[in-house]
Amino acid sequence: DDDPNSDYINICYITVRYKLMSLYFHIQGPIGVNMEEFIRMIWDVDASKIVMLTNLFENAIEKCKQYWPDIGKTQQFGQINMKLIKEEVYAHFTIREIQITKNSNSRILRQYHYTSWPDKGVPSDIASLVEFRNKVNKSSSKRSGPMIVHCSAGIGRTGTYLALDYLIQQAQAENSVDIFSCVSRMRQERVNMVQT
Repeated sequence: DDDPNSDYINICYITVRYKLMSLYFHIQGPIGVNMEEFIRMIWDVDASKIVMLTNLFENAIEKCKQYWPDIGKTQQFGQINMKLIKEEVYAHFTIREIQITKNSNSRILRQYHYTSWPDKGVPSDIASLVEFRNKVNKSSSKRSGPMIVHCSAGIGRTGTYLALDYLIQQAQAENSVDIFSCVSRMRQERVNMVQT
C-alpha cells in the first residue's frame, strides 16, 4: 500500500536465534508508510539499534525513505523529535548516532547502515560485511528492546544478515554450521527469507 497516511508497518519478530543472540524485529524499509508511525514504532519497542541494509535509492528506484535528519538537524515526527548527533562514514558502511526525544524523555539510538549490498545481489566486499556485523554486535546499548533490521523488502538482505549472524555464532560455539536448518526455520516464520 502506497498510502502515506497508512499506519501499517510490515514488521515481524524473529524467534530463530542462536542461544543468547539479540532479539530481532525484521521489517520492510519505510516507503509508502506514514513516517510518524514508523518512528513511533522505533520508540514504542524501545529499539536497541537499527541495522539498515539498503540504500535510499538503487538503480534510480527509491528503496527506503530517509527516516533520520541530516547531521546537526532536528526533525519532528508527531510527538517525537530526532536529531542526528554523530555520523561516522566508512568505505562500506555508515554509523549514525541519533537522539530521539518524546515528552522530554531522550534516548540515544545507533543506526548501522551497510551501503555496499545491491538489491538481489551480493555485497561488493564480503569481508566488510563481516566487519560490519562484528561492529554491530560489539556495540552496547542501554536500550532493552529488539534490534531492528531492514533492507527494502525485509526478506532478502535482511534474512541473509540474520542468517549470517546466527551461523557465525553457531560456528564459534560448535565449530560447524547448519545452513539448511537455519534458513528453513527462518522461512517457517516468514516466507521468502533469504532470497535464493
